[in-house]
Amino acid sequence: MKNIKMPSEKILKRRENQAYCLLFFIFAGIPTILIIAFRWFLSDKFSMGLTGFLQNVFANIVFILIAIAIIIYTIKKVPNKPLKKLILKIVIIAISIIIAILFTRPIILDISYFKHPKELYLNNLEFYDDTNYEHLMFYDVYGKDIEGKYHTFHISEELMKKGQKMLEENEELSIKVTYLPYTSTLMTLKFINE
Repeated sequence: MKNIKMPSEKILKRRENQAYCLLFFIFAGIPTILIIAFRWFLSDKFSMGLTGFLQNVFANIVFILIAIAIIIYTIKKVPNKPLKKLILKIVIIAISIIIAILFTRPIILDISYFKHPKELYLNNLEFYDDTNYEHLMFYDVYGKDIEGKYHTFHISEELMKKGQKMLEENEELSIKVTYLPYTSTLMTLKFINE
């Protein structure tokens, strides 16, 4: 009978660390790479309707996966002793779970609004570009509803330019929008000339 040699403690520890690094890459690295690779998908051309909702889903999933990676890291690497480290471990895991829930909630709640999105009429309009991001540019419409609340929605560059032109011609321009309330995804926009 052959003698089966068991791997040493050092080799087992190294394999465990490699497995952890692979998990961390899956839950944190891949989403980051996907954001960079699909930057075109995050452009203004896809900011409305189903693709706009999918942008929100995609961004939220990235944060959810990062929260999961933090939970895995904390469980694996933060020791349970002394008591301070155990408390730290529990706090980090709790915060990560809360973050995952906060980013999951709006997606799930908006699914029920797909067939019947909320509807608003906005006036006192402003159309502008949001250049707070290094490689991305967002275009927004900002307006006041009947109750006096202000709302902002991402739109395409084409709609922004059309809206600016129409607003120059008619200062009383208003719009009718349908949107998903929890992710604020604009589904449709219709210009109304009064």
